[in-house]
Amino acid sequence: MQSIAVTPDPTRAVTATVPVGGGTVEVVAVDGTKFVLAIPPNALLAQTAITIAPIATVAGLRSRAQFLGAVRMAPEGLVFLKPATLTITFPTAVPVNNLLAFGSASSGTDFHFQPALATPTSLSISLSHFSNAGGVLDNCALSS
Repeated sequence: MQSIAVTPDPTRAVTATVPVGGGTVEVVAVDGTKFVLAIPPNALLAQTAITIAPIATVAGLRSRAQFLGAVRMAPEGLVFLKPATLTITFPTAVPVNNLLAFGSASSGTDFHFQPALATPTSLSISLSHFSNAGGVLDNCALSS
């Protein structure tokens, strides 16, 4: 499995209790990138404390890949009964054709690309479970 090295920003982490009826948790990174996690009704078995923290840096991507933003979500491994959506809104427009979503375990292991809906200012990622999720520009992959 491929790995990356992630450094979260715990000073910007947000924790919210989300009921079975669903809800949202929002956090903003130091560069102004906004992350909104939307959990639909009946996606959780019980009321759950959800924490999302912006990731400050990612190492292990090719040099031509530009890290745009990501979050670490907890509790690690939480599985949803219905997909949740993480929407990342960028402070400035980015080229949609080069925008890719990625995920990994909280430690950075199991790095993978995943489908997402992209616009010039946002990226929406469907999540079935918790880990890290974010976006990069270019044909990024792990460094060799």
